[in-house]
Amino acid sequence: MLAGFVCMGLSQSDSGAGVIVTGANQPKATLAPQRAIVEFTNFTVRTIGQEVILSEVVVEWTGAGGSISAIDEVLLIAKESLGVNYQDEDRVVATGVFDSSSGEVKLKNSPTDGGLSSFNKAAKFTVAAVMKGDLDFYAGQVIYLTVKKLKITDLNGKRLKVKGKLPFTGAGHTVNSSLEIGYVWVNNEDTLGSPSAKFNIITGWKEPVLLEK
Repeated sequence: MLAGFVCMGLSQSDSGAGVIVTGANQPKATLAPQRAIVEFTNFTVRTIGQEVILSEVVVEWTGAGGSISAIDEVLLIAKESLGVNYQDEDRVVATGVFDSSSGEVKLKNSPTDGGLSSFNKAAKFTVAAVMKGDLDFYAGQVIYLTVKKLKITDLNGKRLKVKGKLPFTGAGHTVNSSLEIGYVWVNNEDTLGSPSAKFNIITGWKEPVLLEK
């Protein structure tokens, strides 16, 4: 059944050569506190010299007793790797929210709209979640996020054949409502005609925070 799924989900085109997806080195299971960004699932896209674009990642909520209502938003993060430029490392390149009926979210990466550009070397990605601000109702539940399907295209938008045994399921994190963590708000200041961009970062009172990049 799984082999048939992979064929249907990933191999819509015979064009293109050498695109391989792997799901090694998953995060360790930990707590998922209120307002935290928690990394769930890692995967790597490897190409052999061909310029490709990761257009879409379909993520499914799985796990016994968990609820997608504990998650505010799902993030696709580009990680440090040969196919990711330095300025894109640890950057959110796509976001989405779960469809309550299907239990899935489609993370659409658009290079022309702030997403990750094309790459021709191994690129690593992480699927993470922004937890809701009030998790009292969900405390103790364990949540998994599974990378179910990928859409990878060439520069002309043609879907490429991909090798790899999906789905990939990462760590199961336990929802926690008692751990207090720091948080920030960011807002921009747009000035008409100004050549520069300004923004403000306001921190919460729970703990100090560090602006790393």
